[in-house]
Amino acid sequence: MQRARVRLDSWSVLAMSTLFSIPPLLLCALWLGERIMPGDWTPLVVLALSSQLVGQGLLTYAISWFTPLVLGLSLLLQPAVSAVLGWVLFGEWLSVTDMVGTMAVAAALVLVRLPSRA
Repeated sequence: MQRARVRLDSWSVLAMSTLFSIPPLLLCALWLGERIMPGDWTPLVVLALSSQLVGQGLLTYAISWFTPLVLGLSLLLQPAVSAVLGWVLFGEWLSVTDMVGTMAVAAALVLVRLPSRA
């Protein structure tokens, strides 16, 4: 992604990543027998504008402003925030696998911040 940002602007990188992700996602949806065309386009348009255009666009723009550590931490926080919102808003519970994965990510974040002993 960093090399692409050297040659292209943020929005071109976002457009290219979106275009190249369409065929594999379409193939997966067809293989799983999913419905391809939505009955109601409103949720799709809202998701496209909020997560893809705004979220990924800001992330692509932020690559040149923040360190990889800050960007990585922000990306790792997204599932945690989603889990908390799912619990608070919808009463969803985490499975044992979810909790083990959460602890593994937390342990990795702590290990990354420890000083090197080499």
